[in-house]
Amino acid sequence: MSHYADLARFARPFRTQYLIAAVLLAAGTVCILVLPQRVSDFIADLPRTSGPHDSGGLLAIGVQILALALGQAALAALYTYIVSIVSERVGVELRARFFNRLMRQTLADDAGQQAGAKASEFISDLAIIQSAYGDTAVSFVRHILFTIGALIAMFLVDVRMAATTLISTAVVAGVIGLFVAWLSRSLVRMQVERSRVVASLLEAAGNRYVIQAFRKEAYFQALFDATLDRAFRIIRQYQRIAVLINPVAFVILSIAVSVIVLVGVEQVAAGRMRGTEIVTFLTYAVILVAAISQAGMTAGQLRQAQLMYRKHEKMLQDDPVVAAASDPSPPSDVVDMAAGYRFHDVDYTYPGSAVPALRDVSFFVPAGRTTALIGESGSGKSTVAALLMGLLRPQRGRIDRGDQPGLGIGIVPQEPFLFRATIADNIRFGRAEIDEAAIRRSAQAAQINDHIMQLPDRFQHMVSEDGDNLSRGQQQRIALARALAGRPGTLVLDEATASLDVASERAIGVALKNLRGQTTIVVIAHQGSLIDDVDHLVVMKAGRVVFEGSPADWRLNGNNSFVEHAGLRLAERRMTDAAMPAARSLG
Repeated sequence: MSHYADLARFARPFRTQYLIAAVLLAAGTVCILVLPQRVSDFIADLPRTSGPHDSGGLLAIGVQILALALGQAALAALYTYIVSIVSERVGVELRARFFNRLMRQTLADDAGQQAGAKASEFISDLAIIQSAYGDTAVSFVRHILFTIGALIAMFLVDVRMAATTLISTAVVAGVIGLFVAWLSRSLVRMQVERSRVVASLLEAAGNRYVIQAFRKEAYFQALFDATLDRAFRIIRQYQRIAVLINPVAFVILSIAVSVIVLVGVEQVAAGRMRGTEIVTFLTYAVILVAAISQAGMTAGQLRQAQLMYRKHEKMLQDDPVVAAASDPSPPSDVVDMAAGYRFHDVDYTYPGSAVPALRDVSFFVPAGRTTALIGESGSGKSTVAALLMGLLRPQRGRIDRGDQPGLGIGIVPQEPFLFRATIADNIRFGRAEIDEAAIRRSAQAAQINDHIMQLPDRFQHMVSEDGDNLSRGQQQRIALARALAGRPGTLVLDEATASLDVASERAIGVALKNLRGQTTIVVIAHQGSLIDDVDHLVVMKAGRVVFEGSPADWRLNGNNSFVEHAGLRLAERRMTDAAMPAARSLG
């Protein structure tokens, strides 16, 4: 019940609107319930009408029937509009909460499920959750009112027949309840499979250039087809259950109606009822059984909405996961230092993993110098970067940092993440305090200003979705300009040049050299020219620091196979890039 209360919590700001809608709904229900009785009166008066002078009563009843029908239609339009608007406003609130929560989640929170998969599941489930505040809620209340009203009307017509009908409808309600419980379980499985289809589609779309480069379109098509097939089987199972509800309910209803007719014939034969009263009673009986059937179905839909809400409950809570970026209070494990950063025996293990990402990690990052953090994939470099930026907290040990007052940390990730906006807005990144002059200075520092000035709209050039109208090197240098625009005290490059050509990598190297002495630079890499010209070197392997010192000391110790390997791969790339123009000229 607590989850139903949580669902109701989002409706509380709209209590007035729901109250107005409930009153209109009740009035519309009364209009419908009165109609069978007025139709019965109309039929009963027909034999007594012998001429135009006797038709006044019939005309009055006819006008009343028309007024009831029109009134019900107008009331239905009003309460449907009110509830649909409220439902959309609740949907907006849920989307805003989910987005806010997603943006505040830490890397540790994403360990069990990627953010994209969470978002696709939420989008898939939102329609069901939102329906609990709109059509489903209205349908449930309307059919409850129909059930109560029809029962009262039936008992007013004939108590014995009403009792007989009540027993039949109880059987119908029980059968429908079993189907609803069955459907609820199937729906959860169906939604999970649908979300997997969406996640697979987004994953393939986001990495299509890799798929195309390897000529693996057919392979991934087969994987996607298998995902679709699995989802289809679950959906087909759900539909098989769903289509059985109405036929089963109809059979039970037919049996109930037959019993009611037999009892009614007996009542007429005994002179206790008129024929028109049987018709009226049967009309209310049909309304009752249909209302109970639909109330059961909508109760199941509300249950489904509650299950979907439970799945996303953590993402819709009020309290944030991490403090907002503007929160000036430092983490409890940070100690002010005169300069630099120092890791002291830091351990970190991601939730759900049995293997520590970091174990007893200790090293120093000198201020104003360039430090390279190198190691093979999985050695823990990116985890160190996340700890350095405060995105994760050490589970053991501590990090001492001496950030320059008022200056934060800038990050240039491997994936630059440019959004559909102007180049200026991509560099500004929502920071209103960064003016046009600062944008120009950061672009010059990132060695991208000359290229931007050659574009027709210069800094107002619109970046397409995913930055597809810029080269990879241009995207990465714009990302570097974005990091520098905030004048960070520390700049972290997390595999920022891993997929760049030599010219783009060289341009970023020039930018970093110009920053030496002004900014603390941490280069995280496993290859490339950036690690050839650093002041301080930290080598990691399997979550541990295996060397710390100067690059010269690392080479002199005789254990420089990793650096040689990185240099060989760099040389191969340079030879390939150098050969490309010649190959083109020969072609």
